[in-house]
Amino acid sequence: MKIFIVVSVACAIMLVLIANLLLKPQATKKFLIIAGGVANFLGFFLYGYGYSIKEENTVMAILKTLFAVFGMFLGKDSFGDMSTLTFFSLLPIKFFFYMAQILALYVTASAAMTAFGAGFMNRVRGILLRRGELNVFPFVNDHTLYLGSELCSRGEKVLYICDKNMPGEVLGKIRDMRAVHTSHNAASSATELFLKTIAMGRPGREVTVYAVGDSAAENIAYARSFRNSMKNLRVPAAGTRLILCANEYFDISSLMNTDTHYGFENVHVFEDTSLAARIMITDCPPYKTLTFDENACANEDFHVMIVGFGTMGQAALKALVMHGQFAGSHFSALIFDPAGKSKRGAFKLMYEGMLNHYDISFSDKDGRSEEAFDYLRRHAGDLRYIVIATGGQTDSELEYSYANIL
Repeated sequence: MKIFIVVSVACAIMLVLIANLLLKPQATKKFLIIAGGVANFLGFFLYGYGYSIKEENTVMAILKTLFAVFGMFLGKDSFGDMSTLTFFSLLPIKFFFYMAQILALYVTASAAMTAFGAGFMNRVRGILLRRGELNVFPFVNDHTLYLGSELCSRGEKVLYICDKNMPGEVLGKIRDMRAVHTSHNAASSATELFLKTIAMGRPGREVTVYAVGDSAAENIAYARSFRNSMKNLRVPAAGTRLILCANEYFDISSLMNTDTHYGFENVHVFEDTSLAARIMITDCPPYKTLTFDENACANEDFHVMIVGFGTMGQAALKALVMHGQFAGSHFSALIFDPAGKSKRGAFKLMYEGMLNHYDISFSDKDGRSEEAFDYLRRHAGDLRYIVIATGGQTDSELEYSYANIL
């Protein structure tokens, strides 16, 4: 009976430590910090006490204590040196001694697994992805890495589909967040083999596909491939969800499950520029740039200056027209863009009513031009909102230059 208890408890503790290492990133980090701290404290206390008694020379006692504590993290113990002391024959002291050894070795094993066992750990985690909820990211960029890390921090399972030439630094970030990565061709193409690998169709399985790469066309193509493979395997639509980054005019009915059409149970589509414009309005609400009287009427007009009329500038204009209307206030917007006239044609085709009914004007001058700075100086006291949407380093340059005037 004693043998059974010893073996069972030892195996259980080992499995818990391994599971903690593989599954819970936040718990693992905290446990490693605690384990390292406890191991060092116990090691220095026990060995320091022992060698201070055994060694007459203080310097040698310090050196042997340091050597013994370092040895703990390499799987070596110096209990033989301490066994002659009565203090170390006490059961509680032996318990704390071996506990310190185990914790120190666990910290070392964790570091070794992270450094040399990355591939093995990734495969083990991949096997564990076959049950429960799963979040699939077919494209890797800064945004998907951030979103995946947030999901992992909440204990959710995440799978990244990477290019075969993905930099090791990016793969390291994925491993650090305890997500799984694969570069298999079947995963990149969302084939039926890939869906079988992640156990699509298993009862209670919930899978969310985040097609939120940098290219809307590639996002749509991957979502369609995934949906077609689901249909061929007759995977139940229940529990499937698609988060798609595409243009605002994309018809989601082609990917959504209905009575007459197979698809994902839930489909959410957003455009990155529209999302950025929404965030802009949330973080910098137009109403905060005005003052109001006791009747909730604005005391000032709402004048807007937009530099750059690409997709981001257009999204910003639409958002400001929607959220910049106040009783007692006149809305106006002046847009600076060297290619503004050509871009205006396509915009007018889609939003002719907006241009006809609101005071929106265009200038073919660059945001860095003399005309733009003259306009800014003359209307510095009247402008309520300035949007710089030229992209790249120019945004930062203009932000700094405009701030000096305002």
